[in-house]
Amino acid sequence: MADKEIATDQKDPAKATKQSDKQAKADKAKADKAKKQKENDGIQLPVLVEFMVTFSAIFLVLVFFAIVGISLITGTTLLDFVARTSVSILVIGSLLVIITRQISFGMLKSSMTIDEEKSEQKQSDEQQKDEPKKVEMPIASEAK
Repeated sequence: MADKEIATDQKDPAKATKQSDKQAKADKAKADKAKKQKENDGIQLPVLVEFMVTFSAIFLVLVFFAIVGISLITGTTLLDFVARTSVSILVIGSLLVIITRQISFGMLKSSMTIDEEKSEQKQSDEQQKDEPKKVEMPIASEAK
């Protein structure tokens, strides 16, 4: 009986290694997930782009409710209701997407231009530092 107690108290080293490997993999996965989330949290859209996307969504919902209300008041058929809603949401939504896209590209282009100007300025500053200062030596004929 004492042998059975000793045998159950001892752990199998292979199982312990497998469990530690699983624990290490789980910790690594958590660290990778946290790192990816940190990288994603660092990226933010400009305020104007965020505003346009939010405004577009809210405006489309309001248009939907307006069409539903008008359709219920006028007593249109289900087919007319679906046609009105789908066409208006499609047209207005595509216009809002085009406007938001133009704003986004404009913001991107301006930020790229600013970055290029900064890099050119930095390169010109580095070139000026790297160039040795030229000391003008007087010519023999000028020295007299």
